[in-house]
Amino acid sequence: MVQNPEKQANRKAKHDMQEAVDKVIDDKKQEPIGTKAAEADVAADLNAAAQADTNKRRQSRKQTGLADGPHIRAGAHCVTQITVVEAEPDRQSEALSVMMERARFMQQQPGFVSISVHRSLDGRRLVNYVQWESRDLLQAAHKAPEFRKEWTRFDRLTDDIDPHLYEVAHVAST
Repeated sequence: MVQNPEKQANRKAKHDMQEAVDKVIDDKKQEPIGTKAAEADVAADLNAAAQADTNKRRQSRKQTGLADGPHIRAGAHCVTQITVVEAEPDRQSEALSVMMERARFMQQQPGFVSISVHRSLDGRRLVNYVQWESRDLLQAAHKAPEFRKEWTRFDRLTDDIDPHLYEVAHVAST
């Protein structure tokens, strides 16, 4: 299986962040503990390490052509599901809230690549754009009991749910 460059970058970033945190902890072990000043210093050092790691990761993503957020490419080795959901305008906000809860769950599932949730300006539709490493992994995530537990509530909030699988055929950008 071809490794997703974004996934590799995320793994490296997590590893680098853990090394930075470990270094701060090792450095702080030599200092007195229990004082407010020492606690503030540790918090400041951890925040600085996290910010440095974030900046390093962003720079790496720019150099490899990966922008923040989803990166749509034709011929990418993933499956795309686009779901259009219709709801009455007075229920769009609550339906969006349920979709966001489900999106957070999906982010933790094997094979997850990206998710973007859109809402129409007229208040009648929501569009969910999901990318997954494979159709099988996407189906497994949809079958998870944790994902399905809000199904009835979501059905009550919506008038129509129309999911379909796609492959990216063409992308144009500046």
